[in-house]
Amino acid sequence: MSKEIFVLSDIHLGKGLTYDWYKQDKHEAQLLALFDTIITKANKSRVDVVLAGDVFDTWQCAMDETPPTIEEILAFNTKVIEKLKLLLSKVENVFYINGNHDMHVSEDDLAMITSEGKKLQHVKAYRSGLLKIEHGHKYTMFNAQDKLHDPLHGLPLGYFITRILAKDSRYISPCAIASYIDDLLEAAITTQSISSSLIEALSEYMGKNNEDEITMPFGRKNVTIGMIKARYAKLFELWVQKFGYMYTINSIRAEIDSLNWFADKLSKKHDYRVVVFGHTHYEEIDEDKLFLRHNRIYANSGCWIKDNPSYVHITKKSGQYITRLMQKEGDEFILKEQKVTD
Repeated sequence: MSKEIFVLSDIHLGKGLTYDWYKQDKHEAQLLALFDTIITKANKSRVDVVLAGDVFDTWQCAMDETPPTIEEILAFNTKVIEKLKLLLSKVENVFYINGNHDMHVSEDDLAMITSEGKKLQHVKAYRSGLLKIEHGHKYTMFNAQDKLHDPLHGLPLGYFITRILAKDSRYISPCAIASYIDDLLEAAITTQSISSSLIEALSEYMGKNNEDEITMPFGRKNVTIGMIKARYAKLFELWVQKFGYMYTINSIRAEIDSLNWFADKLSKKHDYRVVVFGHTHYEEIDEDKLFLRHNRIYANSGCWIKDNPSYVHITKKSGQYITRLMQKEGDEFILKEQKVTD
């Protein structure tokens, strides 16, 4: 019997701040409509839904404001949460994978979303046969959880980048930092001072200085930009020591381009036929672009905060994986590209 797998990521539900990436008046109706489509599909097929990270956004907040809590986000998005509960009652499984912007959303938080005794299944990654789905941020140097520099909550450098840039309209994805600092990135990599140089460049762009404070969540003391520059100064060197130079360089490239290098590594190591990530906000489906072995697919579900949101739909049947990248055009989602692997 076939199984349908719907992969959505990077919805970025917030609490209605003016600079939130997700806008209720712009994005809510199409999200609710997609949930209805999946519910209809579940009446005829076995369906898994994978919420593959950054569904909620507790990062996108100006430096001088207190970041939103999950309770505030749930309270603001009642229509989406009620539809999610309906979805939960109708489909076989709904899985929740943490991304970076929702890395502190816990199983207890998700327990607030239940329906008829069913709850979201909190997992680190989704695996089904030769298919693997995860958010992908753990492969990126700026956004991977960082217990070394922040033992208490694991906040990575990317958290503070997001806080600094929160009110700037150019900052709409992790990859957007490249539009601020193309030349700096090349110079910083060669000097191994990328973290401090990055924070300094972005702070200057936003008119901030070392003494300016970032209001911290979890009741923690505020920190200054200068403190962050000092704390993460050796990030590049430490990643090289832990993972090697090539891995580290690709972890930076992943911040400004694609995660396909890491999809390739996963595919080769574990023999996955299909690897799906989110995180980058750029929808993608690729066959054998980097892979050294044939019959491998990397797909990225894109995001929900653009004019043309996207998701990935996979049909698994008799050892075959039909991977479809679906994207909104006009009033409906259409098939953008399809790949098949056995």
